[in-house]
Amino acid sequence: MKYLLSIVFVFASMTSFSQNDVADANGKPFIKNSVEVYVGNPYYTTSFNKGKVKLASGKSFDNYELKLDEVNNQVIYKGADGRDYSFVEEVIAFDFNLDNKNLSFIKAGKDKAYYQVLLNGKNTLLKRNVKSIAERKQYSSATTEKFIQSRVNYALSIDDKFIELSDNKHLLETFSNNEKALNFIKTNKVSVKKEESLIKLVTYVNTL
Repeated sequence: MKYLLSIVFVFASMTSFSQNDVADANGKPFIKNSVEVYVGNPYYTTSFNKGKVKLASGKSFDNYELKLDEVNNQVIYKGADGRDYSFVEEVIAFDFNLDNKNLSFIKAGKDKAYYQVLLNGKNTLLKRNVKSIAERKQYSSATTEKFIQSRVNYALSIDDKFIELSDNKHLLETFSNNEKALNFIKTNKVSVKKEESLIKLVTYVNTL
């Protein structure tokens, strides 16, 4: 986990290639299912945003127009021909700029899913939007509608160990040996359902 967390922040010091250098040799056409229609957004953001990717081989590539398919857990980029492509080689980290803010993602956990790095340090806070396609039938209608259902998962990386924060009880168990952290959680009513409170907690714990 340690090397995964560190690579997001060392792109600048690595040998990288621009999208124009490699054309579309690193990708394959991303085939969308034109038959399947559903309500909702399967992506982190519907727009492509310029960023960098780090592949499992150690190579990094810059100036790619990227977006994250959160249903299929797949990084998509826009090729020079304007088509959507997915990478042939595994992407283990990437970042892109959105609204003048740099967002970093790493592949982590037993599901090898893409998590956004909310806060980096000796305790690293991660966030994942878990999306899937579900079905529902409208009241008094025979029509079945497909839609994107979504939930948010938070996780921590502590001493190279990945810990998913499934509920508040799990959060307390994670810091059971840290009295100051436990007091902070109780005093500030930290909850796994409140992102800002988690950020404040991890920011505080990283100062101890």
